Amino acid sequence: MNGAEHSERENRDELLSGMPLWVIALVSLCALILLNCSAGRAGRNKSPDRAKAAYNFYYLAEDEIRQNRFPQALALLDSAVYYNPGLANFHQIRGWLWEQLDQPDSAIAAYETCLIYKSAHPDVLSRLSKLYLDAGDHENAASYLKHLVKNYPDSTDGYLKLGIAYYLKGTYPLAIDNLKSYQRMSHPPRTVLWKWLGLCLYQTGEYQKSVEALERYTALIKDDPVALKHLGFAKYALGDYHEAISHLNAAEVYMKRDPEIYL
Repeated sequence: MNGAEHSERENRDELLSGMPLWVIALVSLCALILLNCSAGRAGRNKSPDRAKAAYNFYYLAEDEIRQNRFPQALALLDSAVYYNPGLANFHQIRGWLWEQLDQPDSAIAAYETCLIYKSAHPDVLSRLSKLYLDAGDHENAASYLKHLVKNYPDSTDGYLKLGIAYYLKGTYPLAIDNLKSYQRMSHPPRTVLWKWLGLCLYQTGEYQKSVEALERYTALIKDDPVALKHLGFAKYALGDYHEAISHLNAAEVYMKRDPEIYL
């Protein structure tokens, strides 16, 4: 890049950083109209021109992303999508940008649009499952994770996440199946496996197995109140009242307002 080009880019960056988002969007729209008019006058084939315009806006958006200017990047990427709405990665990046702007509903909409054009996009399926889990929509979270492991059976963490989603959904046998699939595939499994497996086994009445799993977890993670509470419940169900009270007292430190703690 020569000195003139460098100076021109610095001037453009300074101008963009000081513009409100609506001004950037208006400038982008004007650019779209001018490019369309120019292409029409020249009598050129529209498809190559549209593809070139889409990538031009995309590269400008990339520059903004590198400088953490996410609203500006989103406005430019919207222009890229206008020219090439069928490119899945444009919608994926739009979803990511909406996440950075703390707009989960818009992120979900962008990611789901991405799946229209690339139905088995692993990163998008994973991001959607997390967004739905965060929103408390365990049904949709499990649905996208099921799609993920079906299309990517070697996705080890996918089985762990699906097991957690099924637990939160209340489908405990399916949760156990997927957690055990994760256990078989991982060497060694992540510590958190023992928490979720223990919780599931407690819900299905397998108290001794629940205790074994939760004790493995709490031996390493000593301040997880949910694990401590259910370990206490499982011990109580087995008649080990002294140990049960000890674990419930430990959980109470973190869960004083949980009425279930007080047997």
